[in-house]
Amino acid sequence: MNVLIFVMTMLMLLALMTYGRLETYRSSQIFQVLFENYMEEDERGYINMIALKKYNDAKGSKKESGATRPKVLASPRISISLLLKKEDKEKAPLEVASFYALFKNLMISLYDEQPFYKKILEERPHFLKKSLQR
Repeated sequence: MNVLIFVMTMLMLLALMTYGRLETYRSSQIFQVLFENYMEEDERGYINMIALKKYNDAKGSKKESGATRPKVLASPRISISLLLKKEDKEKAPLEVASFYALFKNLMISLYDEQPFYKKILEERPHFLKKSLQR
């Protein structure tokens, strides 16, 4: 009978120690997660504060009240109607010439390293010029 009491006492001590360790582990993990989140937010806040300070300290150029700059008539869009419609070609020959130069440079920069483009240029060296003249 003494053995049974001794075994039960030992099991209860082990259970209490395990429970105590589990609570310590849980609290340390919760503390670690909270600390990581706090440090992340604090770091972001510090980076934002430095960026705002640099933004406020930066000095840009100021407009002169009397001088106005000429407006640039440029567009980021490329219209291919000059390739497709003869009426548009005949109306604006200067635009057509600049479009052909732009289109040729664009094709070269986009496809210069591509194997199919190299193969076409080997077979027909004037492929790009002829395709633009149509």
